[in-house]
Order: sequence, then structure tokens, then C-alpha cells
Amino acid sequence: WGVMAGHAEKKRTAENARILTLHQGVVLGGLVVYLLLRVAWWWESMTRWHWIGLISTMGVQWMSLKGLSSAGEQSVDLRNPTGICEYLFDLLYISLFVLVGSLVSDYIWLVWIVLPAFAMWKLWDGVLRPWFFDPTTE
Repeated sequence: WGVMAGHAEKKRTAENARILTLHQGVVLGGLVVYLLLRVAWWWESMTRWHWIGLISTMGVQWMSLKGLSSAGEQSVDLRNPTGICEYLFDLLYISLFVLVGSLVSDYIWLVWIVLPAFAMWKLWDGVLRPWFFDPTTE
């Protein structure tokens, strides 16, 4: 059984590396498109808020990729993400959508409101509501 488990482990590691490489390429592609269009082509439209948005989306994308890389190294199956990996993929996709979408309209930056709203809902649903309203067994 040890040989088969080792083979499955190697296969999962290779698949995780492929998934991470794909996502790194997509993130890099979105960043290049943004930099070429917004910074190089429409330089006059770049405000301080655009720089803050660019840096924040890059930070979120970097942290998401770093977290997914760390999970992949620990043999988490990135093809079927659960738990925190699922949220990291969501953060990656939303931040990429916001970055590229902001080329069409600056109002796309308002999508960032979804992230803290979802985090607060998860905090309420998973921690605060049960703590305040569920009866204890005392």
C-alpha cells in the first residue's frame, strides 16, 4: 500500500503545481493588462485611489497564491478545495475581477465591499450568533 500512496501523493503534488502555475499565469496576465491599459495607455486617469486599489489587489492575490501554495505543499487537493482553500480561490477570483473590471468602470471597485460583508456574515453565523443565542448545556 505504501507504493500506491506514494504514487497518489506524487500525482496530487504535480496536479497542485499545475493548478498553481495556471493561476499565477492568469493573475500575471490580468496585472499586465491592467498595467498596459490603465498605467501606460490611460495614465491621466490614474489617481491615488487607483494606486491603492492596484496595490491592494496585488496584495490579496499574492497572499491567496501564497496560501494556496502552502496548502498544496501539504498535499491538500487543490482540484477540490474545501475550507480555507475555497475562500482563497474566491479571493483570488474576486480581486482579479475587480482589477480587470475597473478598466471598464471605476464603480467595479465597490465589489470589494463583498469581501468584508461576507467575512462579517461568517463571523456572525459561525461564532457570534451561536455564542449569544444558542442555549448552553450548563
